[in-house]
Amino acid sequence: MVFHCADHLGPNQDASDRYYESIDLIDAYHPQTILAYGMNDAPLGVPHGAPVRLRVERQLGYKHAKYVQRIEAVADLSGLYGGKGGFWEDRGYEWYAGDLRGPGPGARISRMARPGRTTKDTPLIRPSSAHPGESRDPG
Repeated sequence: MVFHCADHLGPNQDASDRYYESIDLIDAYHPQTILAYGMNDAPLGVPHGAPVRLRVERQLGYKHAKYVQRIEAVADLSGLYGGKGGFWEDRGYEWYAGDLRGPGPGARISRMARPGRTTKDTPLIRPSSAHPGESRDPG
């Protein structure tokens, strides 16, 4: 899922500086991921990211896109802007901004880790039925 935003963050002020972000369907369907269009019983204000703001609680703040203008479902990120899946990712940041062992673009996940039972070869993906207090860290 790609979130195209209204803001430009670079010196060129053209399409290469357009802010965008992307997440996979695992995070898109996660119950803590929200698209906010209001706050405190009022429409979302510009200082808070109006018209729509993305919150992906399982990932770092740069994945929380503000000023979302358009949402697009794509099969591949390589044809978008810098091809890495986000404004900051095009500039060297990691695409998956949560647990660094999480999936990235094009990742193929053959099995899911069961909460509380992981190995170093098992992807650490929490099923959507997991309880909110469970950790992704096998620790």
